[in-house]
Amino acid sequence: MGGRVALYYAINGHIPISNLILESTSPGIKEEANQLERRLVDDARAKVLDIAGIELFVNDWEKLPLFQSQLELPVEIQHQIRLQRLSQSPQKMAKALRDYGTGQMPNLWPRLKEIKVPTLILAGEYDEKFVQIAKKMANLIPNSKCKLISATGHTIHVEDSDEFDTMILGFLKEEQND
Repeated sequence: MGGRVALYYAINGHIPISNLILESTSPGIKEEANQLERRLVDDARAKVLDIAGIELFVNDWEKLPLFQSQLELPVEIQHQIRLQRLSQSPQKMAKALRDYGTGQMPNLWPRLKEIKVPTLILAGEYDEKFVQIAKKMANLIPNSKCKLISATGHTIHVEDSDEFDTMILGFLKEEQND
């Protein structure tokens, strides 16, 4: 979700940025019918938050295929992730799904070429859908680099924080020297 917001800002923002770093990011859904279908799914998830609260939502969220690679993490880290999710405000989570979900945000695929800043696009090797998206985005965004992080899924920063930090710091140092 944060990557989509960052993409949107990079294209539409009024304050210039110098670099863009995207982790497991999609620029949106191309087909209008699929976008509507996703909006309905996001709305249903938001209603679960409104009616049943955060715990039921988190129980379902953790079962999404997107997060299955987290099951390989040590149990104590899985527990920390769960506690962090449970600590979120259900009202704010519902609002985020309704306002910033993939079904709600505009399709930015046609506008990726407008991004002129150096861009690092990261995807975890196990996150096949986002690996394909990352490669396609790298072909459309000028001055971009796509890096695939081995043995990780959708949440690279959690699943291999050391490699994530190395990639980010390396990119920023490289751009600072240019």
